[in-house]
Formats: sequence, C-alpha cells, structure tokens
Amino acid sequence: MTTTEHPTDPLAASFAVLLRGPLTELYALLWRVGVLEVVTTERCHRRSVATRSAAVEYRRATG
Repeated sequence: MTTTEHPTDPLAASFAVLLRGPLTELYALLWRVGVLEVVTTERCHRRSVATRSAAVEYRRATG
C-alpha cells in the first residue's frame, strides 16, 4: 500500500493493484491488434512548428 496525504480505502487499493497488470496487458493487446490508435495532439505539433519558424526567422535575421 502506498502512503498518501489522504487515507485510501484498503479494499479499493488492493483491487487497483491486482487489476493494474491485466489492464495494462489488455491495453497493449488492443493496441497491437489495431483496436486502439495512439494519436499525437495538435498542441505538440504546433510547438514544433513554432520552434522551426523561430529558427528560420533567426537565420534570416542573422544572415
């Protein structure tokens, strides 16, 4: 059991520990079969585009 600031229900914590492994394996299986798809968010894409444009602007300014 883990220590937290708030007391937890020991029964719920036990079930969470027991189910963590099988649920992780189920997620991996569904991902491999193609039922689940991992998609990147636009937020990360915008950040990389903004970084690239800033680098291009810097090169233009410095020659």
